[in-house]
Amino acid sequence: MEEVEETINFSKMHPTSDSLFMYGTNKGSLRLCDLRIGSNADGNSLNFKSEFAGNKNFLASMLSSYSSADYSKQGKYIVSRDYLSVKIWDVCNNKKPVLNVNLNDSFKTKLSEMFENEAIFDKFIVKASPDGNTIASGSYNNWFHMVDQDGVNTQYELSYKKATIARQMSGKGSASTGKIDYMRKATALDFHPSKNMVAVASLNCFFMYAQ
Repeated sequence: MEEVEETINFSKMHPTSDSLFMYGTNKGSLRLCDLRIGSNADGNSLNFKSEFAGNKNFLASMLSSYSSADYSKQGKYIVSRDYLSVKIWDVCNNKKPVLNVNLNDSFKTKLSEMFENEAIFDKFIVKASPDGNTIASGSYNNWFHMVDQDGVNTQYELSYKKATIARQMSGKGSASTGKIDYMRKATALDFHPSKNMVAVASLNCFFMYAQ
């Protein structure tokens, strides 16, 4: 069998146009395609590239892989998730993201450990709230993050035994995570289609939050 170097991790239709769709790959390409121009997705698309795209270093190539993306309410913006960060893109400008938020900077010191236990292959979902003002995505240690339109990143710790702990992340220079529990990870979540409610899954538990 021929070895495939680039694979598609996800695809998603545009919320208001039946001719637009996007897909993300393991090589740091997030393409917005327009079927009105042609059926060749590679030739008729905008490519929202990761900053690590094209890097030959193995760890860098893993960091560039897009695991998920979503549209804002009217489809004017795209929110994307790679291993360490979430980004907001204007669909009319693929040169650089409008907002780039590292969910936890201290994870960068754990990359070798994450590679050794194969956690670096984990894929986390990102979702935009129905009003378009909040982004949600998961992490390890039963954490998930809510990022507002100003880039304020709040980390929540899921626990069915106690009240949810919230901590606002400072961005650069975030406190050390200490030991990471790679089994307790919130890889799946979604917003209610019309209300600011989010459901987060970790292991065999669901958690629901309403604003």
